[in-house]
Amino acid sequence: MPRYSFFTTAILVIVLFCLFTFKQYSLLYLHLILLYWYSLNIILYLKKIPKLFLNVALLLLVVSLSEMTSYLSSITYGTNHPVYHFTVPVLILGYGLFFSKSFSLRRMRIIFYSTVLGLILLSIGNSLFLQDIMIAPSYGFILLSFFVIICSLIQLKMMINNPISQPISRQGIFWFSVGNLVFYSINFTSFGLHAVLTDDLPEIVYHLVMWLNLILYFIYFASIFLSTQPHTEK
Repeated sequence: MPRYSFFTTAILVIVLFCLFTFKQYSLLYLHLILLYWYSLNIILYLKKIPKLFLNVALLLLVVSLSEMTSYLSSITYGTNHPVYHFTVPVLILGYGLFFSKSFSLRRMRIIFYSTVLGLILLSIGNSLFLQDIMIAPSYGFILLSFFVIICSLIQLKMMINNPISQPISRQGIFWFSVGNLVFYSINFTSFGLHAVLTDDLPEIVYHLVMWLNLILYFIYFASIFLSTQPHTEK
C-alpha cells in the first residue's frame, strides 16, 4: 500500500518535528501519533478484526482520547485530575464488556454484570462523595486495577485449561492478558500504596506508570493484529 506508507511516514515526520520543537506539548503529540496509528490501522483491518477485539480497539481509542484531553486540561487549567476520575468508570465498563464476551458467560452472567455495575457505581460514588476530583490518583484506579487483574488471571487459567492448536505466543488474548497483569499489578501497587501509606509518590513512579501505559497500548495493538492472523496448526 504505497499511499498508506507515504501518508504514515509524512504524518510521523510532522508530528515528531512538533514533538521536539514544542516540548510543552510533547506527550500530547506522542498520543496523537498513537491515536493516528491505531485509527488508521483499525480502519484498514476492520473487516478482519474479530468482534471480541473490536472492544480492545475501542478501549485504545477511548484511552488515547482521554490522555490527550488530560494533557490539554493540564496545560489549559493547570490540572488534569478530574479527567482521570471520569475515565475510570468508562474503563471498567470497557473491560467488563470485553471479558464478558471472552469468558462466554452463561450461569455467572448476572453475577458478572452486577459486579461490573457495582464497581462503576463505587467509582462514581468515590469521585462524587468521598474523594475530591481535584485529587489524584483516584481510588477508583484501585478498583479498576483489581478488577482487570482478577479477570486477566481467570482468562489465562481458561487458556491453560482449554488449549487450542494455535501456539499461545500467537494468540492475541494471551498478550492482552499478560499486558494487563504487568501494568495493572504495578498500577495497583503504586496507587494503592499512595492511598494507604503516603500523601505523595516519587515523581519517578508517575513516569514509570506513564511509560508502562504506552507499552500497554502497543501490546493491545499487537493483540489486535494477532487476532487478524489466520490460525496455524502446531
